[in-house]
Amino acid sequence: MTATPVRTCIGCRERRPKLALVRLVRDADGVVTVDTRHRAPGRGAYVCATTECVERAVKGGRLTHALRKPCRVAPDVTIAVLQRDSASTALSSGNRADRGSRDEPERSPDPARR
Repeated sequence: MTATPVRTCIGCRERRPKLALVRLVRDADGVVTVDTRHRAPGRGAYVCATTECVERAVKGGRLTHALRKPCRVAPDVTIAVLQRDSASTALSSGNRADRGSRDEPERSPDPARR
């Protein structure tokens, strides 16, 4: 049995499974962005996918402390975190957006292959 990696949210300080949190990384220009694949190079910080935790992390200086360098938060970070949360909630509940009827027309056979 393998152990699930656990990380601490810098907003609320709760320990959660790594994949339940959103990873924020500082790029070379000092701008903080969301690392959706959890694979971007460099130091990262983890935050719950809630507005409260993101605001605490940014306004309280916790993000700068966790990343160990001054940083600027991209304006769309909060939106990206919340979108990731809503997407993961939809997937976990089985309500995937790509299920259901499709509005795509039927594909006709390729005439060159006859």
